[in-house]
Amino acid sequence: MGDRAMCHIRIGGQLPASLVASFSKLVADYDLRNDWSGDDAVIPVSGSCQSLDLYGEDLNGGTVPALEQFCRQHHLPFWRWSGGCHGAFTPALYAWYGEGDEHSIDASDDEQPMFSASDIEKASSVELLRDIVAQFNRPLPPFEIVNQPAMDPETTAYLAEIKQRALQGFPLSRVTREFHDAQLNCLPPVYRRGTPGFFISEAYTERVHAQFAEYRGNFYGAYVDIDDPQSVIDHRKLEAFHALHQDDEPLSWYPDLSKASAM
Repeated sequence: MGDRAMCHIRIGGQLPASLVASFSKLVADYDLRNDWSGDDAVIPVSGSCQSLDLYGEDLNGGTVPALEQFCRQHHLPFWRWSGGCHGAFTPALYAWYGEGDEHSIDASDDEQPMFSASDIEKASSVELLRDIVAQFNRPLPPFEIVNQPAMDPETTAYLAEIKQRALQGFPLSRVTREFHDAQLNCLPPVYRRGTPGFFISEAYTERVHAQFAEYRGNFYGAYVDIDDPQSVIDHRKLEAFHALHQDDEPLSWYPDLSKASAM
């Protein structure tokens, strides 16, 4: 049987209507509910919700592995807290936002990340610890059931090219204060907990947004894929870039992407 514990899983993303029955069966197999000790879970079959929160008790290891594998297979990002079992394992957090973008850490009983004394001693700065915590506070996309036809290959290739052109045409760069401030004031800025600076709320294309930040008296900007943590500007990137590019001529406006290579 294994050691049993509680589980809270939060799921986002678009679930094709053809997979609702399979998804619902997994939820029922683990006896997950919409609230602790509530009635059987209800899966919204129309519209969307901010995220789908499911709760389970008396689960092996405090996990739902088959459901999590289903989410990975169908690109549904999720966050999961597992309770502890005395003498066997401690509570833990796990988050999966996409292939190669997964995170795990010990947790408290109230679902918060926890660091050991050794973790804190090894950390080179408070900012690095905040970056780790931020990985478990990232908002998930809304959970929704969709009927979407497959995108044709030509459109898929075109969108991929536009995305690469943006990311490579405006990488992390120094910008003028005037450029930074103009973007701060042109549209309502979007902030992400644990992430420096702000994002422009209007996307350049799909999930590519401009991000700007102030760091040590200088100003920086870039196009980033907000779903890819390797793309988003964090404190470590700013520190490394600042050390090597203090003498760069700052940009006064967005680069001309028609001259950027998409390769």
